[in-house]
Amino acid sequence: MNNTLQLRKIGGFSGVTIALLCLTTTAQATQFIQTADKLGSNDSLSWDSLGKVFNPAIPGPPAFLPFSIDATSKQGLGVNVSLPPKPGSTPPFVFRNALPPNGIPANFALNDFVLFTGLQLGAPVPTPGNPGPLTLRFAKPVFGVGAQFSVDDTPSFTAFIDAYDRHDKLIGHFSRPGFASTQPDNSAIFLGVRSRRPNIAKVVFRSSAANQAIGIGTLRLVTKPKYRH
Repeated sequence: MNNTLQLRKIGGFSGVTIALLCLTTTAQATQFIQTADKLGSNDSLSWDSLGKVFNPAIPGPPAFLPFSIDATSKQGLGVNVSLPPKPGSTPPFVFRNALPPNGIPANFALNDFVLFTGLQLGAPVPTPGNPGPLTLRFAKPVFGVGAQFSVDDTPSFTAFIDAYDRHDKLIGHFSRPGFASTQPDNSAIFLGVRSRRPNIAKVVFRSSAANQAIGIGTLRLVTKPKYRH
């Protein structure tokens, strides 16, 4: 497998700034959060904790992950991450957001680790990939959750986050415009949801780009009732 080819294909985040910000909500007690600071997290999950990080500078088998992944946050919360397989696309993997040769550039925070849903190797740009959706289930319901979000090879898109309770009832549906680029400048949009009660048992990340892979940065979690507004 040609790592140089993989780097060229994966590094396809390209973008244009979208000034207009909009959101849609359901009439629920959940609140849409658009910055990590306003989420007020007290816990986090960095994707390098999954134990495999794709490094384009190191020859060898790709560091692919299963389509259902069990992870643990810094404070010990169990998180299951899953997405449906897509024929022709790779399994998901984690990469470090950095310039070559040891990283792949996207518009997340520099040196952040990005969970990427997979792409179709050998295809021309824009490279088809696995659009997800990416589903995160929590061992114990939380007050809030969020992450930076981007879409491969897609200058502009609409991003969505849906929140569910322990009975799989939809308690929040939110969206906003997003953009992507190959500049590791921390400009990727943030999608978060917060509730006054610890009733968020599952969230789903997805985008309007039907045939493009998605990526999320470090997962931020609110597991305690006292947090910043």
